[in-house]
Amino acid sequence: MPVSLPNYVKIKDNYCISYYGQNKEYLVQLSLLRPIIESTFKGIQIYISCEDSSLYLLEGESKILSKNETDTYRNNFAYIREIKSNLDKHPIESIMEESGLPCGPINFVKKERSTSKCALFTNGSSHTRKLSGKQITKIIESIEQNNYSIEINPLRYKSFVNDFDLVVGVENEYVYKAASCGVETTLIATGNGEDLFRKMFPKSQIIHPEP
Repeated sequence: MPVSLPNYVKIKDNYCISYYGQNKEYLVQLSLLRPIIESTFKGIQIYISCEDSSLYLLEGESKILSKNETDTYRNNFAYIREIKSNLDKHPIESIMEESGLPCGPINFVKKERSTSKCALFTNGSSHTRKLSGKQITKIIESIEQNNYSIEINPLRYKSFVNDFDLVVGVENEYVYKAASCGVETTLIATGNGEDLFRKMFPKSQIIHPEP
């Protein structure tokens, strides 16, 4: 559809990245990397679009749209890019690399230890393999040696950063949220986001579970 010159001037800096799949960590990663994009390309406005059921992940942030809102206002964007899961190359890392942008590091203030509680996330989505019972047992033994009590797969996104002082898990939205808030975080590498996590949080630990 042709765009008039006056309208093009209004929308030329509006770029929308959408994701409607099950790998919700993509949305958290996008929100953390968005400042790098906008500070590098002065004037560009990056909007993030997701399903209604995922809006809680980006609560309090600006330029967040539901899928329906994006469909309604799509003429307000110069380009809408929908990303999808990719087994070979992490899609968020791909966006940054093709734009010649670094994937971090992400700045944060370290959270002081106060609760002695650990959240362990064992279930993956799509490309991320979930942990086996044997792997879970070994990881729990390792965590308990450091005097942490463990809660497995606590699904309370709004409060878990305050509830735990250690987060260990496969790739998911909780692991990235915790790391960005300064919680001690360990990624269990069972997917294809290991390199991205290392670039975003170079001081965080990454472990490879035994088969």
